[in-house]
Amino acid sequence: MSFSPVIVPRLTGPNSTHPPSMIIIVCRIAEKMSSKYSGDISSDLGNWLPLVSSFIAGMILSLLISDRLSTWKSSLESKIWTLAGQLGHRDGASAPPLESDNVHGDQQVITSTLSDDEDSSSYHSVDSNISEVSSLCEEDTPPVHSLDSNNSEECVDSHKQVYRYDVFLSFRGPDVRNTFVDHLFERLERRGIFTFKDNVRLKKGKRIKAELMDAIRDSRLAIVVFSSTYPTSTWCLDEMSTIADLHRQNKQIVVPVFYDVPSSDVGSQTGPYEVHFNSERFRKFSNRVARWKVDMKYLAKVCGFSIVDSNRPETTHLEEITSFVAKELNHRFTLLASDLIGIQPRVAELERRLNLTSGNVAFQILEIWGMSGIGKTVLAMILYDRISHQFDACCFIQGVNGIYTRHANACETATTNVQKQILRQLFQEQVESDDPAEIAKMLQNRLCNRNLPKRVLIVLDDVGDPKQWDDLGIVPDSLGLGSRVVITTRFQHILNVNTAYEIHEVQLLNDDEALELFQRKAFKIDCHSLAISDVSRRIIEYAQCLPSAIIKLGYYFNQKAEAHWERCFQRWREYPEEKYMNSLQEKDYEVLNEDEKMIFLDIACFFKGKNKKYVEHILGSRISDPHLAIQEIRKKSLIKIRNHEIHMHQILQDLGKKIVRGNNKDEPKCWSRLWNAEDFQEVLIDMEGNKVQAIVLDEDVSKYMKIGGLSELRDLRLLILHHHKSSSEKLTFRFNKLCYLSWHGFSYTSLSLCIWSNLAELNLPNSSIGRLWEGSQSILSSQAIPNLKRMNLRNSRDLVITPNFACCQGLVRLDLTGCINLTEVHDSIGLLRELNYLSLRECSSLSLLDFGPNCQLSSLRTLLLSGCTNLQQTPDFTELSNLRYLDLERCTSLSTMHESIGTLATLKYLSLRGCKNLVHAPYILNGNSSLLILDLSGCMMITNLPRCRRKFAPSSCLESLMFLSPVFLEPQRILDFVGELMFFDGEWICSKLAYLNLAHCHELRRFPEASFHGLHEMKGTLERYPQLSVIGQDYIFSASTV
Repeated sequence: MSFSPVIVPRLTGPNSTHPPSMIIIVCRIAEKMSSKYSGDISSDLGNWLPLVSSFIAGMILSLLISDRLSTWKSSLESKIWTLAGQLGHRDGASAPPLESDNVHGDQQVITSTLSDDEDSSSYHSVDSNISEVSSLCEEDTPPVHSLDSNNSEECVDSHKQVYRYDVFLSFRGPDVRNTFVDHLFERLERRGIFTFKDNVRLKKGKRIKAELMDAIRDSRLAIVVFSSTYPTSTWCLDEMSTIADLHRQNKQIVVPVFYDVPSSDVGSQTGPYEVHFNSERFRKFSNRVARWKVDMKYLAKVCGFSIVDSNRPETTHLEEITSFVAKELNHRFTLLASDLIGIQPRVAELERRLNLTSGNVAFQILEIWGMSGIGKTVLAMILYDRISHQFDACCFIQGVNGIYTRHANACETATTNVQKQILRQLFQEQVESDDPAEIAKMLQNRLCNRNLPKRVLIVLDDVGDPKQWDDLGIVPDSLGLGSRVVITTRFQHILNVNTAYEIHEVQLLNDDEALELFQRKAFKIDCHSLAISDVSRRIIEYAQCLPSAIIKLGYYFNQKAEAHWERCFQRWREYPEEKYMNSLQEKDYEVLNEDEKMIFLDIACFFKGKNKKYVEHILGSRISDPHLAIQEIRKKSLIKIRNHEIHMHQILQDLGKKIVRGNNKDEPKCWSRLWNAEDFQEVLIDMEGNKVQAIVLDEDVSKYMKIGGLSELRDLRLLILHHHKSSSEKLTFRFNKLCYLSWHGFSYTSLSLCIWSNLAELNLPNSSIGRLWEGSQSILSSQAIPNLKRMNLRNSRDLVITPNFACCQGLVRLDLTGCINLTEVHDSIGLLRELNYLSLRECSSLSLLDFGPNCQLSSLRTLLLSGCTNLQQTPDFTELSNLRYLDLERCTSLSTMHESIGTLATLKYLSLRGCKNLVHAPYILNGNSSLLILDLSGCMMITNLPRCRRKFAPSSCLESLMFLSPVFLEPQRILDFVGELMFFDGEWICSKLAYLNLAHCHELRRFPEASFHGLHEMKGTLERYPQLSVIGQDYIFSASTV
């Protein structure tokens, strides 16, 4: 049973004599009764019918005698309002929109389209005749609070609600929007207090009035700015009434501000307030004015701030209000307002990640992850202040890793220290004992005690090791439903827990936020319109939007005259502030293991912005698993991997270079790494006592120095140079610790013996090398060069013969591309059982390739011989059991291929393109089921085609072939060739063939009869070759042409 809401406006129309508020109460009572209706009329009539009948009879009787007994009206109304309160009628959500005024009277905000009558009737005139009960409401007004009292104590139940905002601002727009309120809003936001201000938070497309009322209910605290024209806006008055209702119900804290109007004028509605309330426009709202007056008088008695004819600066009032609001909201942390740039959206994202409103998440850990100085702790503090009221108990343990560092030799002491803080903050319990076992047991007992606070928030700042969490002994199952743990850390996914776990990576500031923060620190003022100098932009670009770096640079340049900023900036770039860098070194560098430290310094000095695979390749000469080490450094927030490149923040790069320089800033010979050509030249001049271990110079150093001095760098482990200038100097390498040597344009004819003992990789492209080592007969033992894995001698035109490879049997990759005078490859190359890549491309003088009688090239996967124009025959492929890729393109002297090619069961790619003198086609039909690409383009001299041997089943012959290009074969042989390749005893063999290139086969007249279901493209279409007759069906031609 229910009442239709359309009854109410009909009964309360202009001609109705029934008190509208009574009608609403009757409806509410009936709805309450109907909610208990069981469905059995006979059993329910006796319960509620007598009560309703009696009540309605009393109502009718009161209406009949209302004209004569008007003195009863007030008493009856008060009784009805009391009954309505018991039924939940005034539940704090009854502040209806009543007029189409602009929001806060500001003409810039979109107004409602309802007329006055529509607006009033749509809310059923709930507040009509309220003037008769105003005295009753005044009697219920709570006592006035002094400034020392904390009216947030009235809101003891507020932690049960999840609020969207900390503060709602109610104000009259034209009076204070762009002055006092704007400044107040900015200060609140900077303190991390999330504030609703209509022109900032209102969402487009939403009903303005409804949005405002929702925002009021979703705010923990309301600031009502009473200005001289505040009562001229019914929107403001409606907001005020809703705020007063919530405050009466202990659901909201209220802070009134009397701006240029005495509190007495507000409370008693005198002065300008009396004028406004008695104006002609308010007569049509007479049924609501009484309520507004009561609520205004009520709020005027709540402690607040008066700003009337004050000699004190307005900024002082603003700071007092902001501090008072922070105290009322129980904000634990007082943060520097100028540091909180762009904080609100970031905290809102953290709240979303915590799933506080989700009933499906019983417990969750949120990891706030990011590099040092990015603002993790500040975010955690603001988040704590924002959400702590929603929990039964909260704790914030700051600097957990610092506690463990201070007690590095007594881990139990650090754990006990943290556990004591948790007990003190969560349960207000001071623990005198220092016994770790006793304290751990006490913490467990408190967390498991159902009589103590259960829904808890635990924030652990700067966790540096998963053991720091494990040792606390906090079991998620012992925490109450809805509990949350938040940790800040520099280590991605630091905890290994079997529970809901969210990771939030903190992002750098954007450019505008970085600029604003720098201006506040450098100029100590808000200067949005200040012209930005070129040096300021370069300073911000250098800081790369890292908050701590911007703050530090701002303070640094604040103490300097702006005219000197250019020189000061150059000085900072060379020698950053010692204290700041030392703190980063302690937090970020010292926690790395030895391999990670080496890689961090190498990236900082040499490899920032380089391809990750390239860096791993170089580092692999010195450590066993560079890939894993780089991943660990990334997880520790020291580098990022973007587009397969390694990126490091400029500040961290400067930190690395500072560590390398140590205490010898101006003595590069004492540094472990050299990355600047001028420093390198200085070292070559004065070699005494040098400690150089690595040199990487991307620029050509030919013009700077003589290279001969390199021989004295005996500790050198890594050398990468570009030096193309020929030299008559004799270079004798004495650095037997060298692991990686890359020298573009190496101008010497040989390398000394001593460099080979530890060398893992040799890159000498475009070199003048004639032989690889002197005294080769003395190092022919199999372990003479045990560590050499890769050798690159591309375009070394003076190389005529390779050495005996028996001394470097660990070689994995050999690249001799472009060695155009190479005539002989020593047959010991066949002994390289680890070799998987061999390139002899463009070795145009090579006529013979022999792998020797004891070939062991079972690991070889790629063999590149393209451009070997003098090669007359291929080697024996029998032992190349894992060969995947064979390129013989443009081997124009090649006439036959070794028949062992037919045994290459793993071969996927074979190119004979341009082998114009090849007479016999390769024996590829002998069971090769892996071949994907066969390119015979330009093989004009093929005269015979191999036959498939009967011992192989048809299904194993070229069944994987996807690409076939027999173009430039003589036209009369195309038909036989294709038929031989594709068919066996009339069966279709190449079932996966997707590309067939018949371009330039202009004389082809007839194609074999078959059904080509898999063929997706044939280069050269029917339109181009109309004479081609295709026998069969379902042939798919692409639209491509030659």
